Amino acid sequence: MSAHEYTPENALSLLMQKLKERNQDLALKIQSEIDSGKDIRAEEPEIDKRKNPHTYRKKVPYSHAEALQIAVDALESYFIEQPLFVKSMTENLGSTLLGGPNLISLDRSYEKNIRDKNSFVSAEKRKPVEIELRTETQMSIRGEETIELIPPSFELIESQKKNLEVLRYLTNFKEG
Repeated sequence: MSAHEYTPENALSLLMQKLKERNQDLALKIQSEIDSGKDIRAEEPEIDKRKNPHTYRKKVPYSHAEALQIAVDALESYFIEQPLFVKSMTENLGSTLLGGPNLISLDRSYEKNIRDKNSFVSAEKRKPVEIELRTETQMSIRGEETIELIPPSFELIESQKKNLEVLRYLTNFKEG
């Protein structure tokens, strides 16, 4: 028997309810993943002993404990891993120069590179990082198709890690 006074089904239900109250989109994505089930290999019962058994794949629903684990893993990805990716990307981008030399055409056969300090974004300056939410062919003129990625603070990531540790403890139904 686990140390908790509730079942994985109760924990999953409460977690999804709280998640829906705070972030409906994330809750729907997690619920969709849970509802998709898992692949298993199944074997048809032998009808004729002379034939080899036929195996096939099929989807079966997750148990409540497995579904709870998927939900917690998804929350870890959303609140810890993705912010760490953004933080790492912005730190790596921060040490690079963006831009390029201006090209001045002296004649058609020769181009001279002139380095203009104004044509580069310096390595010390924070560079905005934006992600396109739609492909260029789907974008409209409104300009609402990109989102700026702002690196999270170290303290925020650490507090999310602590929150997730507590959640993992509360949703651990293994004996011992």
